[in-house]
Amino acid sequence: MAIFLSGIQSSLLLDISLMIIVATIIAYLFRLIKQPTIPAYILTGILLGPSILNLIKDSADIAALSEIGIALLLFVVGLELDIRKFKQFGKISIFSGLSQVLFTGFVGFLISLGLGFTRIESLYLGLGLAFSSTVIVIKLLSDKDQIDTLHGRIAIGILIIQDIIAILFLLFLSTLNNQSSLGYLYSLIKGLILIFIFYLFTRFIFPIMFRRFAKSQEILFLASISACLFFAILAFGLGFSIAIGAFLAGIALASTTYDVEIISKMKPLRDFFSTIFFVSLGMQITFSTVSNMLPQLIILSLFVLIGNPLLALIIMRTTNFKKRTSFFIGMLLAQVSEFALILSGLGLSSGHLSKETSSLIVIITVLTMVISTYLISNMERLYKKFGKYLTIFEKKNALTTSIISKNVRYDIIVLGGNRTGAYIIKYLKNTKKKFLVIDYNPDVIQRLENENVDCIYGDASDEEIIKRINKIRPSMLISTMPSIDNNLILLEKIKRKNKSMTIFLTAKTVPDVIELYKKGADFVILPEILAGQKIADYLMHLKKPQIKKWGKHYYKKLLEDRKKNIV
Repeated sequence: MAIFLSGIQSSLLLDISLMIIVATIIAYLFRLIKQPTIPAYILTGILLGPSILNLIKDSADIAALSEIGIALLLFVVGLELDIRKFKQFGKISIFSGLSQVLFTGFVGFLISLGLGFTRIESLYLGLGLAFSSTVIVIKLLSDKDQIDTLHGRIAIGILIIQDIIAILFLLFLSTLNNQSSLGYLYSLIKGLILIFIFYLFTRFIFPIMFRRFAKSQEILFLASISACLFFAILAFGLGFSIAIGAFLAGIALASTTYDVEIISKMKPLRDFFSTIFFVSLGMQITFSTVSNMLPQLIILSLFVLIGNPLLALIIMRTTNFKKRTSFFIGMLLAQVSEFALILSGLGLSSGHLSKETSSLIVIITVLTMVISTYLISNMERLYKKFGKYLTIFEKKNALTTSIISKNVRYDIIVLGGNRTGAYIIKYLKNTKKKFLVIDYNPDVIQRLENENVDCIYGDASDEEIIKRINKIRPSMLISTMPSIDNNLILLEKIKRKNKSMTIFLTAKTVPDVIELYKKGADFVILPEILAGQKIADYLMHLKKPQIKKWGKHYYKKLLEDRKKNIV
């Protein structure tokens, strides 16, 4: 085996194979101990890179893998940035995004100067710290099924603004190598050409092309990859990073009516290249830089991890949101962006940054991404612990989506008004029972308000929501949300005070069902088991023609409900 391996020259294929195999093993071990996978991928890179095992020695290969990973990752991120959702909180996102970049960038610049860096190095460091990671936030919000929550929408809106500013800064910094006025003008013209072509394809070419390509799933997939590669090559040809081109391609395709289909096709690629990206990120860490610049590393990392959430709380207070929403947004922004890696590479190649300073930016990015992953994964628990100290960041007239009179009494409260909840609501509307719906998806709340259904924006784990439920004292509580943590909170804080209340809960797994019953739940829904029981019931009572008839009936109903945004 050793002779065989020694006969193979170092190649990109061998490097990628090694990265994926080792990353799979370590990620699996992390999953066994219920840890997020991003730190596992970064740890893989540290192990394989020059710092420990040195199995991937070619620095050019590492740089190439990192650049390819960033480009394809940003392409998928661009696809997932739904501008239509951004419009709902556009003004808030613009104000918050600009404020965050200006303040963090300026203070980061001053801190860097105070730590002994040159002005140009401090400028790069300040800019690097100013932007948060769209990749991390979208991945973790997707994992937590919180993309469509209020804090998810606003955070993504802020990140869209930050990404636009980052692209403009990168285009500007790419011109700094040109010392003459003519060189600056030439670079500016190239930037305008890229933006013009982006607009042309977004507005006119892609809508027509993809209408034709959509007839074949295979061609749709290949056309999407081709669009990414075309913009990447175009950006590179104009003297910019391929990642900028890939990101613009993603945004351009997101404006088509086929964005959802394209995203579903790209998800396996996203997972593959996110693995390559984070592993290559880990490979860029050198312990010599860590030891030589430890004070700078700690100070600048703490500035991002503490300063960004604190600034978000202050900014969001001016926009009149609840402290819980502000806290979650702050947690989501507590890391350095993948754009900082492009920035550090640009600074190194142009001679503006030393190798040590460029490495420092990479290490700060890695460190804040890892810590932020744990902060975001546990932000509900962190809020539960520290929320009582955050009242200073909430105005007395802070916004709630709907206000329900204290004198109104409800027989039933439904937690979650989408999908499962939507059908429960549909039934309850035909009864004489008074009911209230609580949901954290603004679209669901808007739909229910249009249907004249009493509803409020809120999360089951929010102390204020729990207090409202206890004051209302309904005879029945139905939770369609499968979070075991939230359901245990409901049982602990509501069932204990209202023992006569009947509580329906939803669970993901059989162990969760057993635990909820032990804690006092009256009925626990496990969707997969209910679906199996329903199918068994059909098989028992219906013949083949009747099954086909009912199938067509359900299909028709599903399409009707889809038009109403119920499912």
